[in-house]
Amino acid sequence: MATNYVSTRTGSAGKGAGGKHAAYISGLDRHADKTEVQAVIDKNIPASVAKDGLEFFQKADELERANGRSYRSLIIAIPREATDKTAWAQTFTDDLLKDRHAYRLAIHDKGDGNPHAHLMFCERGLKECKTPKDFFSRQNPKDRFVSHKDWLKQTKALYLTHVQKVAPDFVPAMKGEPKIGPKLKNAGGSYETKRADRETKVGIIRRGEAAIEGLDKKLAKEKTRFAYDHFKPQLEKATARQKVSIRKAMRIHVSKPNKDGSPKTIKQILNELSQAVAIWIADLARESERKAQEIRAQMMEAERQRLAAHGGIPSPFEFRPSSTWGRAAQSQPAQAPATPASRSRFK
Repeated sequence: MATNYVSTRTGSAGKGAGGKHAAYISGLDRHADKTEVQAVIDKNIPASVAKDGLEFFQKADELERANGRSYRSLIIAIPREATDKTAWAQTFTDDLLKDRHAYRLAIHDKGDGNPHAHLMFCERGLKECKTPKDFFSRQNPKDRFVSHKDWLKQTKALYLTHVQKVAPDFVPAMKGEPKIGPKLKNAGGSYETKRADRETKVGIIRRGEAAIEGLDKKLAKEKTRFAYDHFKPQLEKATARQKVSIRKAMRIHVSKPNKDGSPKTIKQILNELSQAVAIWIADLARESERKAQEIRAQMMEAERQRLAAHGGIPSPFEFRPSSTWGRAAQSQPAQAPATPASRSRFK
């Protein structure tokens, strides 16, 4: 495989892009002279909306909002090592969309060593709708994830997995690598010599990148251990699980280079981590206080249930006089206060 290529594009409904693109990739209408079209596959086209992919995307142009997207497309390079290029493209598409979207897939191959596939699909799901207008309305919402940049990253990762199934030795080109180029019959000695030189350079670059990556991992591990030991006395109250998560967070921080690509120094790491460690310690203190409050609440609830089970015990500050004592106190006459004359007899 000379190169791996996956690119995504969209078409505006207001410009009728869906029907035009479906006709282009299928070699229809004014594109009928395209001889490279090897196969056209329509799948998951709702019968209530259209009979084929061309009519489906024409309906999308008509019924989507004027400034909305009528389709999303992918241009996919097919590995030359694939014996059945149509089957390879169909397998990759089914693995990517998983019967969630209606799509049209076209395989192009001029025989010049550049086989590729055009995939166009509707971002809306396959909800059962009575009319085409309902299908392209808010009743059948679009999949928002396919508009996110992470979707393209996952698509490229899946693409590489499928490529390596038919070309196990294929490794995508790294940044800064020269393109090796394909092996061509009757290309001449000059081409083969230059190709061999490019292959040697790529091998050196990849071995160097692998060695640097290993050294970076080892250095990051040592820096992480040093940073953790530096703050270890402040993290004594942390549990074992919390210590693991804190060490992981430190390792992620240490592994990130500076904006200019240079590795971080120990002093820089400690200065940047000091604020993070203070936040972690404050979190530990809040967690400890929360657990203590939970324990106190559980103890009070257990005591309340125990007292309720024994019929309850009166509080020592609660005075409950008996009925007998109350009647006796009411029957006794009130005594007159002592006078000075009566007190004088004791002098």
